[in-house]
Amino acid sequence: MKSTDKKLNKSIVFLILVFLVVIVGTGCGKKIFDDNNKASDISNTIVSWSSKTIGDIGDINFMNENVETSLAKAAALYNITDNKILYSKNINLKLYPASTTKILTAYVALKHGDLKQTLTVSPRCVNLEPGASVCGFKVGDKISLEQALYGLMTCSGNDAGIAIAEGISGSVEAFADLMNQEAAAIGATHSHFCNPHGLHEKDHYTTLNDLYIIFNEAIKNDKFRDLISHKEYTGTVTGLDGEKRELTWTTTNRYFREQAFLPATVTVMGSKTGTTNEAGSCLVLLSKDNYNKEYISIILKTADPGTVYLEMTSMFNNLIKK
Repeated sequence: MKSTDKKLNKSIVFLILVFLVVIVGTGCGKKIFDDNNKASDISNTIVSWSSKTIGDIGDINFMNENVETSLAKAAALYNITDNKILYSKNINLKLYPASTTKILTAYVALKHGDLKQTLTVSPRCVNLEPGASVCGFKVGDKISLEQALYGLMTCSGNDAGIAIAEGISGSVEAFADLMNQEAAAIGATHSHFCNPHGLHEKDHYTTLNDLYIIFNEAIKNDKFRDLISHKEYTGTVTGLDGEKRELTWTTTNRYFREQAFLPATVTVMGSKTGTTNEAGSCLVLLSKDNYNKEYISIILKTADPGTVYLEMTSMFNNLIKK
């Protein structure tokens, strides 16, 4: 073979190698399948997180071999101080949210309601399915929106959710419309809400990433942060007879109740739990580490409350500096 032919062949090989490196490096033409089995181009998704909001991360799962969330349908840990996602699994999968719905209920109530306004407990508030968590209201009770919100977020009172919805929008259905409008306005566009409490309805669903968007927006409000931070809260209601009575609500958060534990370097600042047969056990946490970095962590659809706390703790044990 002539020397010129050898040089030509080497040049061709070199150009082919360069072309392959460019293709692989840019992700050109690479496809993954999202949770609806629709192909989506990820070539523009691999960017610096400092230039994007976490809510825009798309359908990619960021896994860590040391984290075990095999029993959860969806899970994620977000560092919201540094705008980084540390772990994710099935964040765009459509799932039932159970009482984590109440995060959006509280967000909408704080935006559209007056904390001092008086709510009246209707028969619908107390006509709930057996076993539903309640604040203990009676028909005709009057309570301020502020007090009802503490019942909603501390003991996960479904009766409080309906009272809030009816007090602000006139009906559960009208309030659900407002919930959907507000969710869409902040970018949570893959959800649909039918009620303010999360008791099961077929068309009431969200995704983990939408729930993150809603929660991250809600915690910008200091009052919301306070609502989710109490281990116990005592509210006052006025009965039909005009007599006032106190109702004490205890948190559903096992970390606050010292029945589960995160690493010593992590402090839970607030949370919302949720459990139904269809949704499984769900948990949303706001926490911070010893460097005052804040985190939102979410786990959706585990078999039982014990499992949801085990898997939440696993994420923190393996991803947060001791």
